[in-house]
Amino acid sequence: MDQELVQYLDERFGGIDRRFEQIDQRFEQVDRRFGQIDQRFEQADQRFGQIDQRFGQIDQRVGQIDRHFESVDGQTKGLRQEMCEGFDEVKRHNGILIEDLRRQLQLVAEGFITFVEGRYTPDQARIDERFRETHALIRSSYDHLNRQDDQLRLRVENLERKGQG
Repeated sequence: MDQELVQYLDERFGGIDRRFEQIDQRFEQVDRRFGQIDQRFEQADQRFGQIDQRFGQIDQRVGQIDRHFESVDGQTKGLRQEMCEGFDEVKRHNGILIEDLRRQLQLVAEGFITFVEGRYTPDQARIDERFRETHALIRSSYDHLNRQDDQLRLRVENLERKGQG
């Protein structure tokens, strides 16, 4: 082979080698960048792992809260049912009491009517009798006073006639 050809090929291969070295350097830079990106992805994965753990904890707490609310709902339903039953019992009891009070009030009213009628009739008869007696007494007193007045008038007239005469 020819020296020139060898030199030409050496130069050409040297240029290609340099280019390969440049490409290798670029690949090394890319590899470093990929290494940095991989580290970032690992950090992101760790963060996502932590976030997943926190979401797991939140899910557990929400589950506990749900169970607590279910318990409270059950207790509330029980209390509501007891209250409704109690209200129904109170209504029935009050209905009975009201009916008893009505009956007692009716008895009191009837007793009062009987009392008034029993007292009023004799009292009214007594009042009527006293009124007639008082009227008769006043009439008698009026008649007596009227006679005395007539007698006094006659005496005054007689005295006046004697004094003129």
